[in-house]
Amino acid sequence: MNIHKLEKYKLYKVILVSSFSNNARNLAALATLAATTAFAQSSVTIYGQADAAYTSAKSGANSVTGIFGAGRGSNFVGFMGTEDLGGGWKANFKLEAGYNLDNGAGASSNANNQATGGLTTQSGAATAPQLNGATTPSTDRASLGGAQGLTFNRWSYVGLSNANMGEIRVGREYTPAFQAVLAADVVGSNGAGNSLNMTLMISGQSANAVATAASASNGISYESPSLSGFKAKVQMFQGENPNTGTATTLNTAKNGDGTSYHLSYAAGKISAGLGATASKSTAVVGTTTGLGLPGKYDLTTAYARYDFGVALATIGQATEKQAGSAATASEMKNSSMILGVSVPLGAYKLNANYITSKYTVAGAETGKATQLAIQGLYAMSKRTDLYATYAVTDNSVGNAYGLGNGAGRMVAVNGADAKSTAFQVGVRHAF
Repeated sequence: MNIHKLEKYKLYKVILVSSFSNNARNLAALATLAATTAFAQSSVTIYGQADAAYTSAKSGANSVTGIFGAGRGSNFVGFMGTEDLGGGWKANFKLEAGYNLDNGAGASSNANNQATGGLTTQSGAATAPQLNGATTPSTDRASLGGAQGLTFNRWSYVGLSNANMGEIRVGREYTPAFQAVLAADVVGSNGAGNSLNMTLMISGQSANAVATAASASNGISYESPSLSGFKAKVQMFQGENPNTGTATTLNTAKNGDGTSYHLSYAAGKISAGLGATASKSTAVVGTTTGLGLPGKYDLTTAYARYDFGVALATIGQATEKQAGSAATASEMKNSSMILGVSVPLGAYKLNANYITSKYTVAGAETGKATQLAIQGLYAMSKRTDLYATYAVTDNSVGNAYGLGNGAGRMVAVNGADAKSTAFQVGVRHAF
């Protein structure tokens, strides 16, 4: 081959290879940019918490030991995501399911914010709750009772948000007033020091409680942006009962409908807030069958927190009111006050709650108790801690107040004016 032709061939080859290599790099860079641009607009996060503890509880002759889940924090797994829509707007969703770590069972949900989980009879004389207008007892309670596997019972919503305009959510979530109840609790609303056994005794322990003290389904809520430290969140939820059009005294079409709100302020070392929930229902006194339907449920809450640096101090108040029970339509009322202190000590932390509660029926005091819970924490990492909790509940009147973890499975109170004690040691891991 002519030497000049050979050099030209080599030159063309170099140019061709170089051109292909540059184009490949450009295409790869373009694909990477496109992928980055696409995924930068949306994201999905998988998260959760695993908590279990060895537990020993006692009330008189009643006692129990075992491995209970949710000794300090609730057990849950969730999915949350956001998409940037442009112009400051985002689309958001959250699906969060509670579960029992000790046995793997899923936590139950409620479809329409009512005590039975379904629509109820208008007479109170039936042997079982009925659908509105039905003539025979119904087994369709429109609820999930704990043997159904995993449910998104904690959060299940989709919404839109804007940093300057706030956020709108549609679906199921914690009520704003319930979040105000939790704000004063430093020990944790689970396990041996479960404050909800005191502050939300009617909704948590009464068989006649409605299902909206903590969470509500079929709701729409709005949360404002922070304005000089002030924020507001309001929620409206529905029982979704059919209206038969019958003008009866006990028409249940509005049962399970309600509202909840939380007004808060946070600036520097201080935060405070108040909230309220009102859920509609119809009180029906049981007849010979003993069936009784709960009446309207109201919850009011208030709290304040101040961080002194060496310790965080909290104070909170909660009052429940509900009309009706299985035996009487008289108003039930539960009033509680909670004091809390949390002291950080490097990797260690010491928490304590002291709660006083009083329960009345038609104005007559039938229950009164105090609860003291002390908890020590050791942070093994940012996501894992060990804890030990001791709690004692002392009933000075009646036996309305006891001890229970998040699933309400601790020892039953042994008689009137009884004292209950519990000890837990466990581990909590967030992922």
